[in-house]
Amino acid sequence: MQRHSNGPDLEQDTIDAAASDWTARLGGGPLSAVERRALDAWLAESPRHAAAFDEAQAAWALMGALAET
Repeated sequence: MQRHSNGPDLEQDTIDAAASDWTARLGGGPLSAVERRALDAWLAESPRHAAAFDEAQAAWALMGALAET
C-alpha cells in the first residue's frame, strides 16, 4: 500500500486504512454476521475498496509466510 500526502490521494489513504483494518479483524478470527455484512457492503461500494482489500490480504499472507520461515 502506498501512502500519499494530499488531495484525492487522501481518499486512497482512507481506503487503504479501512482495508488494513478489515484484514486485521479477519486475522483475529471469524467475523460476526453483522461484521460480515458490513465488510461485504464496504467492498461493494467501490472497486477501489476491493482492490485495496485484496492488496491488504496479500500483504497479510506474505507476513504470515515470512513469520513461518
